[in-house]
Amino acid sequence: MEVFDRKTCNVPLTQCGFIDMFVREAFANFSEFANLGHLSAQLEANYEQWKSQTSSWTPANNVSLHI
Repeated sequence: MEVFDRKTCNVPLTQCGFIDMFVREAFANFSEFANLGHLSAQLEANYEQWKSQTSSWTPANNVSLHI
């Protein structure tokens, strides 16, 4: 799957997808329960940061992610 291929993956796009599918709802429920609204605000700031990188990301950027 291309999403899991380190050589072709668009990391910012996969991060946005992960936040959309799993994290956002969990954070909303938890931050409401624990009265931690600032966590949701930080999540949205992180999401916007990743989103701003999606169009300029190239596979060459993935090289720095390899250990």
